[in-house]
Amino acid sequence: MALAPAPAPATAGSADQFRGQAWVPRFVAPRRYELLLRPDLDTCVFTGDASVVVDVSAPTRFLVLNAADLTVDRASIRFQGLTPTEVSLFEDNEILVLEFDGELPLGEGVLAMDFNDTVNDQMRGFYRRLAYCFSIFDQYT
Repeated sequence: MALAPAPAPATAGSADQFRGQAWVPRFVAPRRYELLLRPDLDTCVFTGDASVVVDVSAPTRFLVLNAADLTVDRASIRFQGLTPTEVSLFEDNEILVLEFDGELPLGEGVLAMDFNDTVNDQMRGFYRRLAYCFSIFDQYT
């Protein structure tokens, strides 16, 4: 099985070019994640902050993120002090595409954002799992 070639950097077009793709572009690679999660287990919701060090290796105006079951506070998104001009969530593809006015600076940069959602029971994202414990003795009581 041969690997698909890495996609060309995206400096033109719209976020729609990433819809339905079987890959996340490799011209931006995450290097380190810092996450702060604040769950409220009584109401099954959570909020959080993310700070991701990424390496921009080729000219692009886009950042493409995996974002299954996540609501991002669009006003909080920053990359090296820049704010995206468009934020597109493609729920079917579970990606969030951030589009900026111009090309992003090459090299390492920090992407920061706030997010929130529910603690689900679907075994994906931030989920809860109930455990049932019993012993052999419980059968006879």
